[in-house]
Amino acid sequence: MLAPRVAGGLRAARPDVVLLHAGTNDLGAGASGVVVAQRLDDLLDRIYAAAPHTHVVVAGVWAKMRTRSTARADLAARASRVAARHRTLGHSIDFVHTADLLSTSDFTDHLHANVSGYRKIAAMWDREIEAYLAERRAAPTP
Repeated sequence: MLAPRVAGGLRAARPDVVLLHAGTNDLGAGASGVVVAQRLDDLLDRIYAAAPHTHVVVAGVWAKMRTRSTARADLAARASRVAARHRTLGHSIDFVHTADLLSTSDFTDHLHANVSGYRKIAAMWDREIEAYLAERRAAPTP
């Protein structure tokens, strides 16, 4: 599990941006959207406790889990609300809906992306980082 190890890594790395794609394995193991969103919220609490000034980009689940599509949609809605809650706390965070990021031809199976899929994922992360940096440059300095 990622959550117990996050604080030490963040304190050592001191990142400006954290890219977070979480929830696929939990959903695949049968966890509900409610449970996965609670775990995401806990993980974000840990991230901001260790690195309060970092910007976090949370990506939704892009895997095409045939049997878990309802849970995936539920998680996307809940994760978006988790991100909104953290924004109200003053945290720098964005949530990216990724349900339609990849098509079925972008996977080696229903879970793992192929080369074209990873190119799309990389482009999404790049757009998010560039948008954050542009926003940061445009913000007035205190």
